[in-house]
Amino acid sequence: MPVNDYRNALDADSSDGYLLENKEIFHFLDSFPSPEVLKSYETILPGYAERVFTLREKEQVFQHEKQNKALNGVINRDRRGQWMGFFITLFILIIATVFAFRGEILFAGTLITIDLVGLVSVFAIGRKLNIK
Repeated sequence: MPVNDYRNALDADSSDGYLLENKEIFHFLDSFPSPEVLKSYETILPGYAERVFTLREKEQVFQHEKQNKALNGVINRDRRGQWMGFFITLFILIIATVFAFRGEILFAGTLITIDLVGLVSVFAIGRKLNIK
């Protein structure tokens, strides 16, 4: 019953000034209307249900693309970090070899030790972060 009909009924029955109000609140799970609501929308606006389904499908495709892009970004970042680590380690080993041939064995051993400790710590910290 529309609000004006309630006002007319109240005016006819009594003059105490109270107004009745009827509200229906719908809550949709996952932002998708129930079949009954879709049917009522379809009677008001033909083709609405199809538009809702199309919109939902587009949203789902967008979410999947966004998740895939984020995942590929993480994979590429990790791969790039591994290559950088490889080249830095190779560079330090070449420098250590040059110093070892020049007779600076203590310095060469220190470079190699620092390099290995750094590599092990990076992998250990990376694994701890992945566990959390």
